[in-house]
Amino acid sequence: MKSTVRILTIYWCCISLVGCMSMQAVESHHIRESVEFKDRVIIYKSSGEIIDMTVVKMSDETILGALTRDPLQSITVDIKTIEKIEVESVDGTKTTFAVIGGILLLPFVILGAIIGIADSVDVN
Repeated sequence: MKSTVRILTIYWCCISLVGCMSMQAVESHHIRESVEFKDRVIIYKSSGEIIDMTVVKMSDETILGALTRDPLQSITVDIKTIEKIEVESVDGTKTTFAVIGGILLLPFVILGAIIGIADSVDVN
């Protein structure tokens, strides 16, 4: 019984913590409207360079940001050199399924915990 409780608890935690964020492609002519301060973006430059960064400041010609893998290193990207850009955003489908999964499994986790505690109590 204890293994079932553990499995249900682990399953519930995994369902509840499913990443609700995903990368969404942005059209090159909509970059200025779609990218905002603190957005995590992946930029694909015409030169073939790929940059994963968090936006710090944006002007009409450039995007200034901090690299995701090294936040202390800043980088400036000229918007004209961007071939493709992806912006991290909330994925409604993943969020919905994570919430529903968590709600449906929570009673089983609670029941399993109660049964597990009851099994561990020594009644004389």
